[in-house]
Formats: sequence, structure tokens, C-alpha cells
Amino acid sequence: MIVLALTLAAAAQDFTIAERRQMMADFATCAVRFEPEAASKAVLDQLRGSELRENRRLISGDCLPQRRFGALQLRTAGPLMLYALADALVDREQNLDVGNLDRVAPLDHRPVDEAWFDQEAAKRKTPEQKAEVEERRQLAKADVALSRFGECVVRQRPAEALALVRTKPATPEEKTAFAAVTPVLGNCISEGAKIAMSRDVVRGTVALNLYRLAKAPRTLAPANGAAQ
Repeated sequence: MIVLALTLAAAAQDFTIAERRQMMADFATCAVRFEPEAASKAVLDQLRGSELRENRRLISGDCLPQRRFGALQLRTAGPLMLYALADALVDREQNLDVGNLDRVAPLDHRPVDEAWFDQEAAKRKTPEQKAEVEERRQLAKADVALSRFGECVVRQRPAEALALVRTKPATPEEKTAFAAVTPVLGNCISEGAKIAMSRDVVRGTVALNLYRLAKAPRTLAPANGAAQ
């Protein structure tokens, strides 16, 4: 569903999944350190991958992981870069407020641009090319469902979600934190929805929606009906 590739020439196999996760985390941490406002805006605006790649304030070669033969190339598809930025922002902003989320209105999850996909499909000449565009459309729809899933998890277990995002990737602490949110994962999958979820993806959508919920205004009346 979602692909993350950190490569040095064609040697992606030189890195384990844990190493790739850590390199992505290091890249995002660096980007957030230099451009915290741009990173926050990108997350709150839910920028798409193409929009992020065009954002030169965030996608800087200065933050690419360095190895013996120079900087690695960073290639992402889907919302993984946005996830990484949200994760780094949560780690940076130690005073995030995840209380009273029942007073936060439902989040807006940026919908699929159906017109854009229709236009792209119309440009394609062969059935195979058109099928590729349709596959991308379905993946985009799955990403929206995944974002709703992340909001649900955070609302049901805000403290546990925050603890998860505060851990370092691919560590025993992360594994323990995942266990604390696992009981609600099934409750947050919409009936009939098909969502491919790796550990990267679950943590990422939780980080994204945790940050958005923490920054959202508390505008609804308290759950007990008392006036604000």
C-alpha cells in the first residue's frame, strides 16, 4: 500500500527495516529542527506527497542521512513523509495537550481529488496506463480511511498514543507501547474497509492525528453537558 525507500544507488538491501525507519526519523527530526513552522503547517494542512517534495524548506539535502559514499537518496510514496514529520513534531513539542479530545470536533481528512484522477486517466492511452491511475486512486482512498483510523485510535487512547509516538522507532519500548494501543485497533477499522497496516503505518497515522488533535481548538461542549 505504502512504500518507503531509502537507497544508496541500488543498494537498498544494504539496510534493514529498522535502519530505514531510523533514517527516516533522523531526516524528519533534522527538518523539524531547521523548519519547525513549515513542518507544522505541512502536517496541519495534510500536504500530499507531491506537495511535500516541492517544499524546498523541508526537503533539504542538508538533512539527508550521510554514509561513507555520500548522502542517500530519499524516495517516499504515500503519506510516510508526513507521518515522519508529525512524529518529529510530537517529539519536539513536549507540552502537547491531548486532554479533552471529546471537545474537539471531528477532524477533516483531506479527500481524494477525484477530478484530478479523472483528468490523469483521460490522458492515458493504454488500458494498462489507465489501470495504473485507477490503482493510485484506490491507494489514495485507502490513505483517507487510514487517517480516520488514526484519529479514532488517538481519541480512544490519547495517553497511550502519545506514549507510543514518544518512543524511538524499532525499540523494545516501542513494542511495549504498541501493546497498549493494540486493544482498540480493531474497534477503529470501519466495516468493510481494507487497510494494510505495518508498524510504520500505524505509528505514522497515530502521530499525524495526535498532532492535529492536540493543536485543534476545544470548541464543543464538555461531555457532561456543562457550559464552557
